[in-house]
Amino acid sequence: MRRFGCLCVTAIFSSAAVTTGTGLPSEVAGRLESMVSLAETDDFVGSYHMNLSSVVQKPNGKARKESLIEAEIVNDGDGASRRRLLKFIEDGSNVTEEKRAKFEGEDGDRQNDDGDEDDDTDLASPFGDTADHYRFGAPETRGSMVVMPFEPAPGHEDDEDIARGMIAWDGESLEPQWLEMEALHPPKPLKELRMRLEFDRIDGEVFMSRLVTDGLAKILLLTREFHMDLRFDDIRPASKHGDRSD
Repeated sequence: MRRFGCLCVTAIFSSAAVTTGTGLPSEVAGRLESMVSLAETDDFVGSYHMNLSSVVQKPNGKARKESLIEAEIVNDGDGASRRRLLKFIEDGSNVTEEKRAKFEGEDGDRQNDDGDEDDDTDLASPFGDTADHYRFGAPETRGSMVVMPFEPAPGHEDDEDIARGMIAWDGESLEPQWLEMEALHPPKPLKELRMRLEFDRIDGEVFMSRLVTDGLAKILLLTREFHMDLRFDDIRPASKHGDRSD
């Protein structure tokens, strides 16, 4: 089953009524099902550049906290992942050297500042094994792209991991372009959760090249908005480009 996890910071698009459709074109769905998500998989062998920016603030914009992380990641295929921290900026201060040992250590990029595993929230995808959890509306042409809305299918409206959103692909090549999802039942402490995934084809494979997450969290009397933008650049699968770990 293909699911989407989002890294949630702890501190809409609106859609027209969706009519029952026949679902995604099989070629589009198949390419998405085989997509490589560098944020979720340890199976990728090769290297890539990661850029993660985040903002957490009150709804009125006060108490703003910002961070920026840039790193190079190399997966050798033996289960090991080597990370090289290039930049770590926290609220305008360069803390790269202070954060380097923790980030470049074992599983360092999967921990938050307290050393704990990052909170993870999964949404059921509108393709693969959970495609029948959704019903699709009529596709709409927007320039060279085709955009199709989706919402929960009857009987799945109350699923904890259900969402609504839109998915777009190139009308000629059928290459997936982006996917937007809004959680209908965000888990506590989240009050809102929205995601946008963008895709690129590299050496014959579809990769998720960007994941943008927005939402609202409420913990006791504290309410915070969060925005995270995770980008993967210079993706080089070892099978095509050779191992760049040296």
